[in-house]
Amino acid sequence: MTDWSFARVHPSNRGGIMIMTALGLAVLLAFVALVTDIGFLYFQKARVETAVSAGWKAALDLAAVSPVDANGGLTSQARTAIYNRVGEVINQTYGMTTTVAPLTWQVDYNTPIPTRNYIRVTAWYDTRLFFANVLGITNKTVAGWRGAPFEDGGEGVIPIGLPHGILRQWETHKFTFEKFGQGQGFTPGNEYILRLGNVKGSNAQPPDCGGTGTIPNPDPALQSLRNAANHGSLDMGSKGGGARDYEEFFKFGYPGPVNINDRIYFKPGTMHGPNDDGRDFRTLLHPELKRVVVPIIDWPADPTKVPQENNGSPQVRVIGFAIFDLIPVEDYTKQDPPTGLGVYGDNQDSDQVRGIFVNYLVHPDEVAGSLT
Repeated sequence: MTDWSFARVHPSNRGGIMIMTALGLAVLLAFVALVTDIGFLYFQKARVETAVSAGWKAALDLAAVSPVDANGGLTSQARTAIYNRVGEVINQTYGMTTTVAPLTWQVDYNTPIPTRNYIRVTAWYDTRLFFANVLGITNKTVAGWRGAPFEDGGEGVIPIGLPHGILRQWETHKFTFEKFGQGQGFTPGNEYILRLGNVKGSNAQPPDCGGTGTIPNPDPALQSLRNAANHGSLDMGSKGGGARDYEEFFKFGYPGPVNINDRIYFKPGTMHGPNDDGRDFRTLLHPELKRVVVPIIDWPADPTKVPQENNGSPQVRVIGFAIFDLIPVEDYTKQDPPTGLGVYGDNQDSDQVRGIFVNYLVHPDEVAGSLT
């Protein structure tokens, strides 16, 4: 006969088990609060930083065409308009949110003169927490910022290095470069070649394919990219990234900082396909993104010349930043010289990039004394 027996817990042990169970649940709940709420805060911070980046870019775009006073500082009306525009973009980008307080933002400038080229955007708000309420933590401030009044402000640039002067292209591997002197620079509203490209395939023949000016008598000493295939693309971060990185940086801007005196390698190869996709993405598919920040570069070995690639990929030095509105490729591949490159066939294209100059973020003359 089987003997069934049941163990009985002594009444004095029941209280200890309940206490241990309660403590275990409290620890588990605290861990859940930590994991859940910290993860939620990271998620919200990423969203805020994305919105702030969009607001900062909008601030730069509006500042570039806003009026300034006699000292070069943005007028009070311009700063008010920029502040309101930043708020619109931040809230549109971030969208709906559960907050204790509304999202707050501010726009800071260089002092004492609030110039166009040094703008910082900051935004923050108090967000409610979930499980952390058990520990008495009801909310936490989430913040993000972009740009800095005392930094170079080179975030979000496209991966093209623009010499400080006028490029005129004669044929695919030949061009001239007219370097600006002190006190000179790009003229707002004028069209410029930002990146060289393939000019084969048009109905025009050299030496007429000048673009922004003909070259009637080609000089045998024309600076040439004949021994390389670089048309002006930059290897952002100098990490040897591939075509996909180049295309993403062209479409959405390089996500890291780029500062005056930075050395950046030219990217080997023409990057024809990724370059065209990035350019067309900004000018045709999303024309609201046509305004870009372009690094101005020189060659420390000889600042009077455009660097060549005869012996590998040279490093160039960042000496300024400029704002351009990119031009759709059809605007200059469906026009005869000297304005255009000649008429291309429907299945042909040039990877040349052109833009209308808007303004400087940092003029090379401003930093000439600090170049290294």
